[in-house]
This record gives sequence, structure tokens and C-alpha cells, in this order.
Amino acid sequence: MDRIIPGDDRPAGWAGGVGAHLHDPITADPARRAALEEFTAGLDALATARGATGFAALGPAEQDHLLRIAEAVPDLAPGFALLRRLCWEGYYAATHARSPAGLELVGFHPVPPGVEPVEPEPVPSIRSNAVRPRYDAIVVGSGPGGGTAARVLAGAGRHV
Repeated sequence: MDRIIPGDDRPAGWAGGVGAHLHDPITADPARRAALEEFTAGLDALATARGATGFAALGPAEQDHLLRIAEAVPDLAPGFALLRRLCWEGYYAATHARSPAGLELVGFHPVPPGVEPVEPEPVPSIRSNAVRPRYDAIVVGSGPGGGTAARVLAGAGRHV
């Protein structure tokens, strides 16, 4: 991860959010983890073929060289693409209360500095006895399409 996003005056990939991203129960995907492990085994095999005890035993320049080779090898290219995607997701994508290093790097703030967010009061729940047994239409979503559909149907006298 740290060869894809090397450290400088900011944290490298792993410490910059990729490690937390990989261990986040919401974003962790067993299929992606298995594919990543298969890719890292392929990197270790390439390193072993060059006389090293594994990818981690190589120096940064040698690791970068093997990553360029892996990107071109048809069996390893999908794993390299996955590695790159996981690095970008972990370094730049905020989830839950996690704010990765990449967001600060690009100057992103979900709420501008000095602004106190205001949370609206939750909408009260509808009691089960207030729900009709039958509707003419059920609209899921209140965006431009759903809101318009609900308005037009209700305006035509339909139970929505």
C-alpha cells in the first residue's frame, strides 16, 4: 500500500487510511480480501524468482519495479488494479467518523471550519394503525422523480 501512495510530509497509504479501510466492517469484502491475498502471493512469487525471500524483503525501487511488472502480467493485472482501487478508496473516501489523510491533502472539509452543523429533529414515525390496508401506488424515494410522481398521483386523487 505504501508503494502505491508513498509517504512524504503526509502519511503513506497504510497509515493514511488504507489500513483502517481494509479493516472497516462496512467496507471489508471477503472476496476483495481473497483477491488481494492472491495478488500479494503472486508478488511474493515474483520476488522469490528474483532471489528475495518475498516482496517485503525488497527495497523500494525493486518493489516499484515488481509492481510495474505485475501490472503488465495478465494473471496479476486484475490484482494490481484492485490494490490501486483499495488504496484510493482508503486514502480519499471518508466512512463513518473516519477522515483519511487524502481529504486533508485536497482541502476537503465536510463542514466548513467554524460552522456548527445543525441536525434537524427526526420525523415522527407513522403508527401502524394509520397505514391504509391498500394503496393505488407506493412511491419509494422523494427525489425529483419520486416527488413528482407522488404529487401527480395524489393530485389525480390516487391513494399514494
